[in-house]
Amino acid sequence: MRVTSIQREIKNRLKEGTFQHVPELIDKASASNLLLFPHIWTCGYFSFDRHLQDSERVDGPTMTALKKVAVQRLCHVMTGSIVGGKREFSMIVDPLGRVLDVDTEEECIVSMEVDMELVRSIRKN
Repeated sequence: MRVTSIQREIKNRLKEGTFQHVPELIDKASASNLLLFPHIWTCGYFSFDRHLQDSERVDGPTMTALKKVAVQRLCHVMTGSIVGGKREFSMIVDPLGRVLDVDTEEECIVSMEVDMELVRSIRKN
């Protein structure tokens, strides 16, 4: 099983800049069974003044985009912190774009069992 971690540079970016930059990082990644995004920080790590403004719901544009990545790359996607209002959330998505686990607690813990048979069968078709 191949796992790839994609970590953005800790830099103050507008949310739109993140949406332009992250696909470039994904394109650089090798084919993997799991893409791990330790910290998404759509508003930039040190942009505390924009956290509420840039926050998203669990079904917001960042997770919608990452679900598409899972389907296009035929892999699982696991996120670290995504700003979601006064809290953050983490999520795991399978190669079909289905949410397997989500945690919206202050200290997020998400886990999954990787179904390699599912991955193989999807990749065959």
